[in-house]
Amino acid sequence: MATRTTLVTFPGGGRYDVSVLNSNFIALRDAHDSLLGTDGTSGDNNTMTGDLDMGGKDILDVGTVVADEITVDGDSIAASVAAAAASATAAATSETNAATSETNAATSETNAAADLATMQANGLTSLTAAEVDQLENINAVTISNAQWVDLGASSASYTAAEETKLSGIETAADKTDVTNVAAAGGLIDTNNLSDVALASTARTNIGVGTGDTPTFAGMQLAGDYTADNAAGPKIINDEAVSVTNPVFIPDKADETTGIGGADGGQNIALITAGLQGLTQNSDASVNNALQPAFLFYNSATDSDVTGNETAATVDFDTEVFDQGSDFATDTFTAPVTGRYSLTANIRFSGITAAADNVILNIITSNRTYRFSYNKTNDIAIDMTFSGTVIADMDAADTVTVTLTVQGESGDVVDVFGSGAANTNFSGCLLA
Repeated sequence: MATRTTLVTFPGGGRYDVSVLNSNFIALRDAHDSLLGTDGTSGDNNTMTGDLDMGGKDILDVGTVVADEITVDGDSIAASVAAAAASATAAATSETNAATSETNAATSETNAAADLATMQANGLTSLTAAEVDQLENINAVTISNAQWVDLGASSASYTAAEETKLSGIETAADKTDVTNVAAAGGLIDTNNLSDVALASTARTNIGVGTGDTPTFAGMQLAGDYTADNAAGPKIINDEAVSVTNPVFIPDKADETTGIGGADGGQNIALITAGLQGLTQNSDASVNNALQPAFLFYNSATDSDVTGNETAATVDFDTEVFDQGSDFATDTFTAPVTGRYSLTANIRFSGITAAADNVILNIITSNRTYRFSYNKTNDIAIDMTFSGTVIADMDAADTVTVTLTVQGESGDVVDVFGSGAANTNFSGCLLA
């Protein structure tokens, strides 16, 4: 309902106030202006400030309806129209695709017919159109056995050479027939597997796989032999063997230790860390160039070194040999633990009848080996005193030699020395 206009009531007594009338007319005019115009006259108010309730009545004879949104029974008319348009577009697309598929099918049929005509012209008259289609799609379609038979029965011809080769295949030919296989060039002989595609499989089949233990009458290696375990042995097939290149190696991780050939391969030697040790020569004799051994002598006489119980360390200043370089300053130092043979020969002079004892000591780190002579009346003025022992020595142990003469009033005894090596000291490792 429209808003009611408030009018001023005239006062009683039959009097009419013109101003009241005028104010009432103005109020009516203003109320009229706020009502909905129906004829479209300029200035009419056509704007709704509230909902229009038709009370269940119809709106008749409507022209164009302009609205932001129209909803019928809760459904948007604009959304329904859009969905209908999308469906129409999809239907049109489907119709186009169907037409394209139909065109492609027609093209395939035309091509198949052309292929069939070509193949029939080339002599493949037994193929049907369906078989041609299968050949065209051979990656996707499985050809039946019957169809392969049809292909085999086609009039396609082999060359003369091919027909000759096929005709040479005997009935019920057997790949295990050695004579026929050999004649065809397929026999693997002289243990040669180089022509076999899967050589590892072939080796297993003939009993020389990695898990087999075959027995051979003989075997010749073209290259080196190496065991498959990490620290296994190795045999080097190399004529140019040397001290640092053994032939037989117990641990392939260290190729400087093993058994090799020395002197151009004529001898057999034990090699450790690239050093040639025990060697058996071509005449079967054995030596060891690295076995500790030494011989030194005193080259000049040392005068008045003992007599009154002085233990004089004997001087050995000249080298004859020092195998291993273990001798220095009159002292031998054992390079390894073992049993050593030690021999000292001491020539002395100047002794008198007053002397009553002569002592020769071979002194090692473990113990002292004492050799003494107390028959002083039998001692000549110039004589040689000797001593030999097999001593146990540890690595880094040392050995020296001392001479002690007792009974003299002073040190009057000389230790003789000359180029003749009369006073000498020698030794070697025995075991």
